[in-house]
Amino acid sequence: MVISGLMLLPLAAQAQEADYDFDSVSEDAQAWGEGQRVILLQLYNSESCPFCPAAERNLKDLAADSSIIGVSCMVDYFDSGKSGILSRPFCQAQQDVYVHMLRTGSNYTPMLVMNGTLQMPGQDLQKVSKGIKSLRGRGGLPANIQISTGHETGGYDALLPDIGEGSGKYVLRITMVKHAPDSSLFGGAVKQRERNPYNIATSLIEGGIWDGKKRVWSMQPKPDGIADGFIVTVQDQTSGVVVAAGQAELVSPVR
Repeated sequence: MVISGLMLLPLAAQAQEADYDFDSVSEDAQAWGEGQRVILLQLYNSESCPFCPAAERNLKDLAADSSIIGVSCMVDYFDSGKSGILSRPFCQAQQDVYVHMLRTGSNYTPMLVMNGTLQMPGQDLQKVSKGIKSLRGRGGLPANIQISTGHETGGYDALLPDIGEGSGKYVLRITMVKHAPDSSLFGGAVKQRERNPYNIATSLIEGGIWDGKKRVWSMQPKPDGIADGFIVTVQDQTSGVVVAAGQAELVSPVR
């Protein structure tokens, strides 16, 4: 499914399609729990970046809080030589959109985006902590998407909450992630520096457009040979604001 729209600009060529279906909400799904709120931290880093190791450590430490979901998305514009093994074109495409939406002036790494609304240097823990505190003070944080694993078909069920008023059009995405990539995966000058990346994005799956009404999303994300988990995000198609997010382990992760 190729979706046109602001937040999907150059991504369609790089993304897989999701096998999914929408069902009404059952009593079991109702019992999964509602009302929980999360913060999504998207770190745009690169393999040849002197400040990225500190940003990666910050992301990992912050994500120890169960209310924070973190993902590292490696851009490819700083790749050189044999580096670039973990960089993905869709990461740069996502960052390009945020640069335009959040008016940063230019691309840079490590750029940390919070809920699609705030951006700051990821290595500056003081600024990042203030940003998180500010978001929590405002309220209106993304809803936590509850995901059940071990579906009879080998897939997953995600309970999409009732978003309420908004644009009425929300973009669903699944980002496949590797929790702790082995250092041997890094190339070039990166080997000279200690890296501790967390939840590296390995592939992107476009899930389509959702109307914001509560329902169960049954999906079967296709393994990419690297990932051992995935993150589901819902963004307002017009504003780019993240309105819901959740994460889960792959039932049979690739080691």
